[in-house]
Amino acid sequence: MRKNDKFPFAMTKKSLVVYIVFTVLMGLFLFFVIGDMAGKCAACIVCPMLIAYLLYAYCKESKADTKAREMKAQYMNGSYFESPEWHEKYVAYLNEHTFEKPKYQSMKLDLLKRFQRREYLVKMILPLFLMFCTLCLIPLGRYYMAIIGFCLFGFLFWLEFSLYIGMPVRKWLKGDIDYEELEASYLKSQMLFYKTNALAFGTTHLHGFTEKKYMQ
Repeated sequence: MRKNDKFPFAMTKKSLVVYIVFTVLMGLFLFFVIGDMAGKCAACIVCPMLIAYLLYAYCKESKADTKAREMKAQYMNGSYFESPEWHEKYVAYLNEHTFEKPKYQSMKLDLLKRFQRREYLVKMILPLFLMFCTLCLIPLGRYYMAIIGFCLFGFLFWLEFSLYIGMPVRKWLKGDIDYEELEASYLKSQMLFYKTNALAFGTTHLHGFTEKKYMQ
């Protein structure tokens, strides 16, 4: 089983510390160096909110990783699929959903199309709007605020935009994979979907993907 690296970044303890330190330094810069009302508000409101979000993201990802490691062990030894609980849920799911087939004659195109979801476009609107709003600070002479705000909201915009254009798929395709063999299995697969997650039962491989990971 292979999978791509976490995308867009892995929230490890080291990266968490780096992000928090950077946010604190940015807050100090806005409060003491910029020093105007907008800078102090950003330092006292925006920076703490960013730190809270980083802690939330780290805790959420840590719990997900722990659960994934436990489930992976059960998947690999087959014990999970032998449990009565799984069989009951599987039968109930099959009664409500039918298997789907790939819609395109190319594995790459089919995967990329599945990432073009409407919710990603919706989530891009607010960061894009705020990016343009920060440009309004330039005529007021608040260049530092404009640059920091544009970079911050630009980063949030890129996170959603990168998902919409299928960056996890593109990154995985650049790895060391046997594309022709995987594509032959994928195009003849039967798929089960749940929200943004899917399992594709191919002829030679079991393919699985979420909005940020692809495994086979």
